[in-house]
Amino acid sequence: PLDIRLGLTKAEDVNYRLRWGIIGCGPISSDWCKCLKEVPGAVLEVVAARDPKKAAAFAKDHGVSRSCASYADLVADPNVDIVYIGTIMPLHKEQVLMA
Repeated sequence: PLDIRLGLTKAEDVNYRLRWGIIGCGPISSDWCKCLKEVPGAVLEVVAARDPKKAAAFAKDHGVSRSCASYADLVADPNVDIVYIGTIMPLHKEQVLMA
């Protein structure tokens, strides 16, 4: 990133806990949460899908302790700092505005 290249931020300064939530539990979200495990300080806190059973299964498969019954519940969760949107493109605007 430019701020690191310019010396404004040191790489070691960005290693802090960041609690993630995932909206959408399809293949792209699966790939993404596997990559998230390699990010220092990143914690996958909770997931949500249109179908709460799918979210629960996704959470179990990826070692996530919780799933939400709705997207609204996920974005309202005080234990979520940032949200990854892994749904189909036409739904992104609504979900970004919700988050």
